[in-house]
Amino acid sequence: MRVLFLSPNAALPREVAGLAPEMDIHAALPAEATSALRARAYDVLVLADWSPEALAATRQRHSAVRLLAVASTPSAEIARDAVRLRASDVLFASSPAEIAHALRTLPPDPAYSATGRAEFSGSTIALISPHGGAGRTTLGVNLALALADDGPSILWDCVPWYGVAHIALDLAPGTAASEIRAMGPEELDGLLIGYEQTAMRLLPAPSDVHAAASLAPDVVESVMGGLLRLARWVVIDTERVVTPGIQAVLERADLIVVLTRLTVASVRNLRAYLDGVLRPYPPEKVLLVGAGLPRAPLSARHVGDLAGISLEHILPYDPAVLRADAEGRPTLLAAPRSPYSQAVWRWAHLVTERLSRTPVTLAG
Repeated sequence: MRVLFLSPNAALPREVAGLAPEMDIHAALPAEATSALRARAYDVLVLADWSPEALAATRQRHSAVRLLAVASTPSAEIARDAVRLRASDVLFASSPAEIAHALRTLPPDPAYSATGRAEFSGSTIALISPHGGAGRTTLGVNLALALADDGPSILWDCVPWYGVAHIALDLAPGTAASEIRAMGPEELDGLLIGYEQTAMRLLPAPSDVHAAASLAPDVVESVMGGLLRLARWVVIDTERVVTPGIQAVLERADLIVVLTRLTVASVRNLRAYLDGVLRPYPPEKVLLVGAGLPRAPLSARHVGDLAGISLEHILPYDPAVLRADAEGRPTLLAAPRSPYSQAVWRWAHLVTERLSRTPVTLAG
């Protein structure tokens, strides 16, 4: 077993290694974990005498590696924190001998491969809208956050021109965002930005507009395949302009969510969009969601009649969304009891049930 200790106390991993010579034990500072994992694969990370902040940061950066949280003092509160922050295992041990024994007897976890990376069989949800201003990015941010309750989630900002998902989360865009190309999970993992103490991470849009617009289908295939090995849920924020790269997203996605405003002009535009861009896909792969307005002129029945597809869900108009956007925070966190937040939670639950029950593929 290959073990990487993340601890400022270099003596502890040396003592554990002396007591368990059959194991391949290494040590690094928490800040050096990323470079250590890139250089070598480990079966388990050991975080000793951690704080909630340190555990959250480690799990955000390394969501797909088995993580053993070790604390010297037994405490129900510490155990709850470890579970909440998604430690794989919790160990209360006051001596190197106890840690060595725990590592020797650590039960195998089928969720992790021999390289220490989780093998997720994830689902992909593509968000698209035939018109701007419907709240697609806002929905993507909040949906990815809600789905993270069911397993690690990734929001990929795949908008060809000026992706702003990082702004909605008040995050720096990431210096490596312009380097998106055909790459494996290990490289993609280094581009992901963790969001606070949640199981959601962001793959930001390339900072170079031309690079984003020319995202090739083979690159999309590679990135989506890599992301699905890193998370249970992958939410992809796209744009109304369907480039070859965006077309590849739609073909690979398990579910295409079409967001529309509830106005006559918008729904007419939507009908043309459905007949053109989304025509190749079976009905069960396309989910129509309405963006509520203060005084929406159309009902769900009217939209269904005009668009030729049932409007399955309406996200209510909610001033809390505007306030949360101004703060650079998801509405689910800024106003968890607001009508919009409650609607997203209910809808996320329906999405998880739908994708768990019905496999969907491209027609023909």
